[in-house]
Amino acid sequence: MSIYFNRFSSLISEYGYTILINILLSRISVQLVMYFWVVKCLAAIVTNRINISNSKLSRKYLLILLEITKAILLFLLGFGLNHIIVLLVVFIIEVVNVLFSSLLYSCVPIIIDKDSLIKFNARYTSIGSVSYFLAPLFVGLFINKSHFLLFAVYALLLIVGATSLLFLPNISTLNLKEERKKQNLNITLFNILRSKKIALVLLSGVIVGSIGVVYDTYEVVYLTKYLGISDSMYSFSLSFLAVSFLVMSFLLSFVKQISSHMKAFALGLSFYVLYLLLFSTSSNIYTVLMSYVFLAIGQTMMGIIETNYFQLSLNMKELQKLYIYSETLHSVFSGIAVLVIGSFAFLSSHLVLVFRSLAVFALFILLCYCVFVNLKKLSIDK
Repeated sequence: MSIYFNRFSSLISEYGYTILINILLSRISVQLVMYFWVVKCLAAIVTNRINISNSKLSRKYLLILLEITKAILLFLLGFGLNHIIVLLVVFIIEVVNVLFSSLLYSCVPIIIDKDSLIKFNARYTSIGSVSYFLAPLFVGLFINKSHFLLFAVYALLLIVGATSLLFLPNISTLNLKEERKKQNLNITLFNILRSKKIALVLLSGVIVGSIGVVYDTYEVVYLTKYLGISDSMYSFSLSFLAVSFLVMSFLLSFVKQISSHMKAFALGLSFYVLYLLLFSTSSNIYTVLMSYVFLAIGQTMMGIIETNYFQLSLNMKELQKLYIYSETLHSVFSGIAVLVIGSFAFLSSHLVLVFRSLAVFALFILLCYCVFVNLKKLSIDK
């Protein structure tokens, strides 16, 4: 329960601060918004060089320390700092955030029984959906009243979330003798990706997920400019999407075991590609909403299945490093795609063509995934 409560309060803070910073920077310069996402990308890359897994401090207290650090930094943002200093603080926040998430991600298989991991991950996803739904409401209520108050609330939510982590069991890295015997002191991405199945799931998810980020970034322009959907209808569609994610993650919480992670991931990937194809060919709000249903099914399945597969296949230190590598790859891939489309007027003015081309590319990735899985099955049968 302590992890659930921490994620609920902390994710409201994380999503809300991102929305608020985007709005505040866009009022100064649209270019600053691009710099904001570049900074987030650089933070993920820099985090690769930081190793906290060998800290003598209990992981529980290390998690609490990282949350408190984020809270202090968010509180500082409320003082209306120079935009360059704001970007520097954002950089530090994002580094701390990736370190925290990777550490928590690696601790879950130790805290949660293996038979309960799927249910835990599904509930974890549900909490993320609720937080994602509530975060913009905080911004909408207070953005025209007090920016300082918003940042103070976000900092307070992190402190509350950090306090809830006190109820976690004391996971000391010094006591994990069994884990340390399995761990390689110099774990690299290439070492982890020696498992072709892990490499396939990770890279397929990162590539297709990065295409989804491009859709998210230019979605509002595509829907309002090209389809003529009103702002109020667009807001409704996002609420519909949030509810769809909640329903899907709730349904998956009843799944106790996955017989074949590779086939289940292929099914989730198929639904996600269906979303990309249907969304890019939508002509009205109804097809957009239908595509959102496919998005909720596909993304929820992919996320939970991928997480469960990695948790069962890797040890604690490998999980922590894999999370950081995954965040880095995702940030780099999606960041480059968003910057390229935003930098060239031809691409940004032909979003329909861009979206449909990316959807076809995602379909190609799905076909490659399915071919590889079938080939591996044939080789095993022989």
